[in-house]
Amino acid sequence: MTTTRPTPRPTPRPTPRGTARPALTARRRAGLAVAALLAVMDVVPLVWLPIDVPADFEPGPTFLVMLEGFGVLTLVAVVAYLGTRRRAWLRVAAAVRTVSALTAVPAFFVDGVPPVLVVLASLCVGLTILAVVLLLSPAPGER
Repeated sequence: MTTTRPTPRPTPRPTPRGTARPALTARRRAGLAVAALLAVMDVVPLVWLPIDVPADFEPGPTFLVMLEGFGVLTLVAVVAYLGTRRRAWLRVAAAVRTVSALTAVPAFFVDGVPPVLVVLASLCVGLTILAVVLLLSPAPGER
């Protein structure tokens, strides 16, 4: 009679201090969703908006490529966080969204900016603040 031994379970590796994978809380899920929405808005051009913009306020190709880069970097950080759950990706997403929002700030200080663009800029800045707060809020039990 042969008996089979149960295969031993692998012991979990201890994670080095400070590298524990954070929980995916409701706040972080909401922050990731808002950051991803803003990233998609950066990547997809806003040509579909029926706004009469004077020729002085048309963004140049360099600015559009920069915005698309911010959007792609944010999407990469969001997807990488969902795959690895490393806090560094949350910080990358928050930093990229903050720099992207800073590009909208001149709309509040330049004369002659159409009011619709000022409203869009304030919406972008407000959603970015919300996303950063939600992304960087600690989960219960974290410091």
